[in-house]
Amino acid sequence: MRPTGNKAGLFLNQPLWPLRLMAGVLRINYIMKYQLVIQIIEPAALDDIIALEDELSDLLSGEAIIDGHDIGSGEANIFIITDNPEANYKKIKAYLGKRLEKEQIKIAYRKTDGEEYVPLYPVSMKGFSIK
Repeated sequence: MRPTGNKAGLFLNQPLWPLRLMAGVLRINYIMKYQLVIQIIEPAALDDIIALEDELSDLLSGEAIIDGHDIGSGEANIFIITDNPEANYKKIKAYLGKRLEKEQIKIAYRKTDGEEYVPLYPVSMKGFSIK
């Protein structure tokens, strides 16, 4: 398994790992179990994706880690590492409100060591994949 980095530019031989910054001290906690993905179909601009990442980081502070994004093939994906994907989804859904429909957003999660995604939004979505 290849090392994966975070915004701090640090690497560990773990698929995904959380960090907390408390009182100016970087502490590594236990490995969170799930990856929540927010997928935006045909995103407007990179700046909008980065702004949304920052908003979600504030919204989920202390509960989840924003693990970055990728853009391509007509979609943008924001990756969130968490132990409570469904609780985080509810917060995100309430925060985004009508933007979910307007911006064609899909949300799903999987175990960090898994392959199969569990679709969350839209409710009628049968499957989820990243291109």
